[in-house]
Amino acid sequence: MIPARGGSNHQSGMVMASILTYLTKSQLAKVAFELFVNEGSHQEIGVRKKELNQFIALVGSKYYDNPYHNFHHAVDTAKTMTWMLGCPVFRSKFTPERRFILMLASLVHDIGHPGHNNQFEIKTNTERARKYENLAVLEHHSLEITFQLMEDPGCRLLDGLAPEYQESCRQLLREMVLATDFDYHPSFMAGFTEFIDKTPQDFSNPEYLSWVSRALIKAADIANTTKPFEEAKRWGRRVMMEFWAQGVEEKIRHLAVGPINDPRAIHVNETQANFIRHGAMGLFETLAQIEPAFVPLIVNLKENLRRYQEMDRRGASLFD
Repeated sequence: MIPARGGSNHQSGMVMASILTYLTKSQLAKVAFELFVNEGSHQEIGVRKKELNQFIALVGSKYYDNPYHNFHHAVDTAKTMTWMLGCPVFRSKFTPERRFILMLASLVHDIGHPGHNNQFEIKTNTERARKYENLAVLEHHSLEITFQLMEDPGCRLLDGLAPEYQESCRQLLREMVLATDFDYHPSFMAGFTEFIDKTPQDFSNPEYLSWVSRALIKAADIANTTKPFEEAKRWGRRVMMEFWAQGVEEKIRHLAVGPINDPRAIHVNETQANFIRHGAMGLFETLAQIEPAFVPLIVNLKENLRRYQEMDRRGASLFD
């Protein structure tokens, strides 16, 4: 059961059962639809349930069965976003249009993901890399697929909005999906923490709103690190399997193998611990300055970091 908005789950930072318990795309699509209905912004802006339901099913059909960047990850990101948008600060400060686009971006941000990263696209000089001039290649690809789906007569989600709102929503969706390009995470974090430290909380400030919205979609995207340890491990295994599959392709093509794409060259526990330290912790800590309901997620991150370090001491593996 998905928790009601503003319910007790916001005290603990927990959001429903693991998405990994659902086996089929049909099941996942039903969960995703229920998440949108529970969050409620679609109804506030006039998106019809029939079109939303059909759109979600089509989105699921466009996700490949990769180990990590798949429909499970998409629905899990939407699940996390549902919880985030139910937190008091964001629920009160975001317009229904912004909440809906954040939900939409969480679901579509990796649609059409081929199971390897932007650097692989660039190194192999793919048609996509050339088309997008080596910039946020897969994120632009996901946006192209999404906008094509939204042109389907049964999936025109924004038709109920005034024309000027339709265009602003499309631009916001583009901004949110592009924000998930992790290649720019260090520069984003440097700018985000500096901005939040120096700027009073003011959601009427468009620049403030942009920084926080981009931080939320990025946090939802990597929130598997904040889950209870056994579930975080399951996601960790999946992401490493995908990296290693890319490493095999790189070797076949006689390309330089990415630094974490060779299982013989890395320590998986330390890889997961480093991602928490350098990828997740600062982002969630900064968001917690804005919304205190995020504090339990930081507690989980610290516990998961401790558990990976403990596994290292015992000589245990992420894959045990």
